[in-house]
Amino acid sequence: MTISIDAARHVANLARLALSEDELKIYTQQLNNILDYAQELQQLNTDNIQPTYHSLQLKTQLRPDEAKID
Repeated sequence: MTISIDAARHVANLARLALSEDELKIYTQQLNNILDYAQELQQLNTDNIQPTYHSLQLKTQLRPDEAKID
């Protein structure tokens, strides 16, 4: 999937970015690289992969529930 310079200009406008024509060409190429990589990732077979919600096994640190009088 590729986007045109006009589509990149529209995205830049939505993001309130004032880009020159040279910057717009670079921005368009960068967006296309991101979309190409996302498309590449979608082709990976993840059928037998368990979802990972967090990379580390963390436990929520809770303070003791104690009544305090100020």
